[in-house]
Amino acid sequence: CYMRFKDRGTLERSDKDKKPPPTGVKKCAYSGCEASGENIKFLVIDAGCNAGGKDWSALADSMLCQTCYDRYRKHGTLDKADAKPLDGSARKCMFDQCDKPEDSRRFVQIDGESAAGGQDWSSLAGVLLCMACYDRFRKHGSLEKAPRKKAPPGPPKKCSYHLCPQPDDCKKYIKIYGDSTAGGQDWSMLDGNTLCLTCYMRFKDRGTLERSDKDKKPPPTGVKKCAYSGCEASGENIKFLVIDAGCNAGGKDWSALADSMLCQTCYDRYRKHGTLDKADAKPLDGSARKCMFDQCDKPEDSRRFVQIDGESAAGGQDWSSLAGVLLCMACYDRFRKHGSLEKAPRKKAPPGPPKKCSYHLCPQPDDCKKYIKIYGDSTAGGQDWSMLDGNTLCLTCYMRFKD
Repeated sequence: CYMRFKDRGTLERSDKDKKPPPTGVKKCAYSGCEASGENIKFLVIDAGCNAGGKDWSALADSMLCQTCYDRYRKHGTLDKADAKPLDGSARKCMFDQCDKPEDSRRFVQIDGESAAGGQDWSSLAGVLLCMACYDRFRKHGSLEKAPRKKAPPGPPKKCSYHLCPQPDDCKKYIKIYGDSTAGGQDWSMLDGNTLCLTCYMRFKDRGTLERSDKDKKPPPTGVKKCAYSGCEASGENIKFLVIDAGCNAGGKDWSALADSMLCQTCYDRYRKHGTLDKADAKPLDGSARKCMFDQCDKPEDSRRFVQIDGESAAGGQDWSSLAGVLLCMACYDRFRKHGSLEKAPRKKAPPGPPKKCSYHLCPQPDDCKKYIKIYGDSTAGGQDWSMLDGNTLCLTCYMRFKD
């Protein structure tokens, strides 16, 4: 009975479960029934039947044909005259705030004694409801619609980066929190700002809001000439770049070159060395390619060395104490991430349990891949481990006690 109610929502047995009517002459208990023929299906009404939420007590142990049974289950009467379907004027939901009072596949006349959904329907006795309102009351115990929760306000729909080419024309904006670690970058300098998705991804991937050479705006059409007077670049295939105001490529100060046009060669020279003068930008010779941090493990073995500009803010660190110092990439990255050239001491792993089983009858006390230290307050396996508190067991003995 429990499973029947759980699966179907009724204690009444289905037609398949019902006891077969007695053999012999079969006749519907309703005097006005006109059913006849060999293929008529009959059902015996159980005492306590509540199919359709109707009161069947007057028909207990009676035999009904399928047609009369269905009529009573739907309308609560065997009389055909009383069981006529609702006409057009009556097919209207009586809840005054119903959105579509006449537009429902089915309407339900409420029986005040119903307990559908575990709700109290007595206040709605005799009321006609559409299926939407009926289901709402059955689920929530109220005909009123729950107010929809307003979504919390999102970030402002404008990018905070002053050089963003389309600050208010993006499908998605992200509010920045200074403690974010997305992409392994330091976001503290952008705390509270809002970025468009393009600028957000650029900072996440590169650690800078400045656009790369590929992103830069093309130089104006017409005659193209590098702003550096000593530039010797010539030819049709020379690439030129217009310097944005606020550019900080390579951690250099580009303010003096804002809105100037540089060829790719001069741009790269300034980005690496902070000068356009070739004489000042010679690559380091062999003797100078050495990290100046005295505790560096491999001071001369680096693919690249970085001359520190004391005004740099890379990684959100204060580099002023290292102004002019030459660092290998390993030491440079360590300071950029942690603000220190010192290596953090490696934490020693806590000592594990002794590698020997405490059970004196263990056949292989010191020959096991895993040992477990026992704590008396353990509840593993529902066992009392207090007697073994502080002991160490091999995995075999542990599992034996646990099981």
